[in-house]
Amino acid sequence: MGYISGARAPYAGGTAMDASSLSHDATHAAADAPADTSLAHDRCRLKAVMANEEIAQDVLVAVLDRVDGVPLKVKNDIRIAVEELFVNVASYAYASVGDIELSVTVDGDARAVTVTLTDWGVPFDPFSYAAARPLKAESVEEAPIGGLGIVMVKGLMDECFYRRVDGANEVRIVKHWAAPEPERVPAAPAWSGSGIDDLDKIQGELDDDDLTAIAGGMVVMEPHSWL
Repeated sequence: MGYISGARAPYAGGTAMDASSLSHDATHAAADAPADTSLAHDRCRLKAVMANEEIAQDVLVAVLDRVDGVPLKVKNDIRIAVEELFVNVASYAYASVGDIELSVTVDGDARAVTVTLTDWGVPFDPFSYAAARPLKAESVEEAPIGGLGIVMVKGLMDECFYRRVDGANEVRIVKHWAAPEPERVPAAPAWSGSGIDDLDKIQGELDDDDLTAIAGGMVVMEPHSWL
C-alpha cells in the first residue's frame, strides 16, 4: 500500500546537519564540500523508521544548500518527494526493521537534483503501483486509500525510475530547474513627431530659392550686454 503523510512546512532556508543528531544505529558517509559550489553529493544509511525521516531531511537540505542557485520551489518539491518515499519504505518495506540508504546529488551546471533511495525489503515498484491505480474520484477525500503519495511524487518530479538490483529496491527521482532569464536592457526610445526623418523630408521638398530665402530671413543675434 502507499502512504500519504501530513504536509510538511515549506522549506525556508538552510539547516546545517548536526552530526550529533544521527541515531546510534545510523552510519553517515559525509563527503567534503567541493572547492566550487556547482556540484554537491552526500549519502547516509539509516534504519527505516519514521523517526529517522528527519535525519534524511537534514542530509538532503545540507546538500541542497551547498549549491548556489537552486530555486526554493525545487527544494520544497524534493523535500516533499523524499518524505513520501521514505515513509513508504518505513511503513511497508520490512516485516520488522531494515535499512534505507539516501543518496543526494545536486549539479548546478546541469541544473538538476538527483535523489536515490535504496532498501532491501520486499520487491516493490511504487511508480508502477501508482500507475495501476488512476485517480478517478471527484476529490482526494473520496479517492481510495493507498498510492496518493506516490502519485504526488510523480507529479512533482521530472523523472522517476525504479529497478530491483542485487536484492534491493532502488528508486531514483530527478528534479530540474530552468536557467534564469537574462537581464533585459530597456530599448532606446524611437524618434517620433518632427524628428530627423521629417526634417529630411522637408529639406527634400525645398528648392534652392526657398533655401536662399530662408537663409536671408534669418536674424543674427548681436552680442548683448546685460549691464
